[in-house]
Amino acid sequence: MIATIDAIGPQHIHRLSETLVTVTVIGSGEVLSVQPDGSIQTRPSGSAGPYEVALLDRDRLIYAPLGAAGAVFILPYCPAIPNT
Repeated sequence: MIATIDAIGPQHIHRLSETLVTVTVIGSGEVLSVQPDGSIQTRPSGSAGPYEVALLDRDRLIYAPLGAAGAVFILPYCPAIPNT
């Protein structure tokens, strides 16, 4: 399934460590999965493979599904979302 998400904020973040996270799609029980071509899909909740784990850095999520051998994809992160 290709995921759609309006804004990624604190309510979507599941911390695996101080900087590594997965992003939960609220209401679906799934997590974002960024593929090597940059497309965004979802996987079952609890998935934490290389396509599902991101580095959270202030205002961005950095995905590198193939590590240093592949492309890096950046998604915006809103540490605080107004009007929610």
